[in-house]
Amino acid sequence: MITTFPIGYYRGRIENMVGYVRCGRQVFRSINDRPFNPQTDTQMRQRTKLANILSAYRTLSSFVRESYQTRPPSLTAYNMFVKNNLRATDVFLDKREALAKACVVAEFNVSEGSLPPIETKASGDRLVTSLLLPVGFSIDETTTLGEVSSRLVGCNASL
Repeated sequence: MITTFPIGYYRGRIENMVGYVRCGRQVFRSINDRPFNPQTDTQMRQRTKLANILSAYRTLSSFVRESYQTRPPSLTAYNMFVKNNLRATDVFLDKREALAKACVVAEFNVSEGSLPPIETKASGDRLVTSLLLPVGFSIDETTTLGEVSSRLVGCNASL
């Protein structure tokens, strides 16, 4: 694999070579233009499965980029997301759905690592936690999960 280019960075394809920048380094690699049989059952199954995972990543990418604490430096958040979810989800999109960038909600792994413990203690007949919420914010039947989540994250930097 070639890792230098004489004049700056190059991104793109030249014949059977692809150039791209990965982790700040220029990388060139060769690609196989014509696989022996590009449409085996296994390859087609993987492609239809991958379409849903990539659609989910497009939607979640801003949240996923920093969410893998245990990610080795050689892998991007995209690589981790695909790696963790190819094995975990069995959702298949047909070609029309994939071209429309459709996404089926499934159990996706969007993070790895640890969270600080949430302390809980009993106070009379109530349970009190170490989580903070903004003053005046109340949770009722019209409050959405998104509102609670954003307020929790906003007031608890450790999350």
